[in-house]
Amino acid sequence: EVSPNRLFYVLLFSILVFFRIAYSTPIELDFDTLERWYIAGKIAEDWDFRWLTIDLHTMRWSLVIPQVAISSIFANSFLGYYVLPVLGYSFFTVFLVRILERFFKLPHWLLLIVAIAVTVDPMSQIMASQLKTNVFGMVYVVLGSYFGIVHIENRRFRYLALSICLFFCAYGAHLSYIFF
Repeated sequence: EVSPNRLFYVLLFSILVFFRIAYSTPIELDFDTLERWYIAGKIAEDWDFRWLTIDLHTMRWSLVIPQVAISSIFANSFLGYYVLPVLGYSFFTVFLVRILERFFKLPHWLLLIVAIAVTVDPMSQIMASQLKTNVFGMVYVVLGSYFGIVHIENRRFRYLALSICLFFCAYGAHLSYIFF
C-alpha cells in the first residue's frame, strides 16, 4: 500500500516535470550552456574525456558528465538538452520541500505553496530548462543536505558518504558551491 506522504511526493514530482516541460524556455544562445551540451555530445560520440579540459565551462564535470549519459541516449537531439535541467529542478523542488517537512513538520498544503512559489519564480522557469550551473549546484546541495540529515537521524555512514559526494558534485558544478 502506498502511503499518503509518498503519494504526495510522487504527484508533486510528476506535476513539476509536466509544468517544466510545458513552460520550458528555448535553448539559450549564451555560449556556455551550448558549449556544455555540444561537448557532452562529443564525449558521448568518442568517449574522449579530454574535451572537458577546453575551458572553464566544459570543466564543470558534475554537469557535463551526466549530460554525456543523456547525449548517448538522445544522440545530439535538442530534446536531450532539456532532460537533465527539467528533472534536476524538479528533484531540487521535491527535496527542498521534503527537507522543510522534516525540519519544520509543515502540513502538505503549506509545502505545496512553497513548491508553487519556487516553480513559478521567473528565474526558476529559465533555470529549469537550461544547462546552467545553478540548477545542478542547487540539486547537489539540496540532495547533500537531505542525506546529511538522514545520516544525523540514522547514524549510517553510507548517508554521510553520499552527502559528501553530493557536496563535492556541487563544487564540480561551480566553485562557489564549495561553501556548502
